[in-house]
Amino acid sequence: MKETSSFELFTVGISKEPVTTAGGLKIVPDICVNEMDEEQAAALLLIRPDT
Repeated sequence: MKETSSFELFTVGISKEPVTTAGGLKIVPDICVNEMDEEQAAALLLIRPDT
């Protein structure tokens, strides 16, 4: 039987303002960096708006 794990995915930004990438993808952060609990984060991806 296949094991499953559970996790929550959040988008994090400097602010909660939408960020539009060069390719036109608009991402609206769920929370701000100062609201993030680093102790609970399993991974952090930093993506620039010009990518």
